[in-house]
Amino acid sequence: MKTYDATLIFPNSLKDEQFTKAVDRVKEEVGKLGGEVVGTRVIGRRQFARPMKRRESGQYVKMRMNLGPEDVSGLTARLKLNSDVFRVQIVCGREEAQPVEEKEAKEADGES
Repeated sequence: MKTYDATLIFPNSLKDEQFTKAVDRVKEEVGKLGGEVVGTRVIGRRQFARPMKRRESGQYVKMRMNLGPEDVSGLTARLKLNSDVFRVQIVCGREEAQPVEEKEAKEADGES
């Protein structure tokens, strides 16, 4: 299993309760594929830089998940069929960056 970061955009037309249910359905889809959602962060409503499919804005959510590499395309396809998900982008998760002080200390000690 690898760590992935997903950015999801939901339509602004969803009410708060519908929005919460839509996010829960995405989590269920990850679970159906044998993955797990590690963290979810609701970013909120944002304006698009340019209109997409006659829409001006959407509700953004960032989701970190552990999932098998072979299941990512399947998850993307399932989410595209979900009418509550406007857009989805899934990328490999990055490890947390080390603080600069730790990097400099390691370089001074000759470690890489």
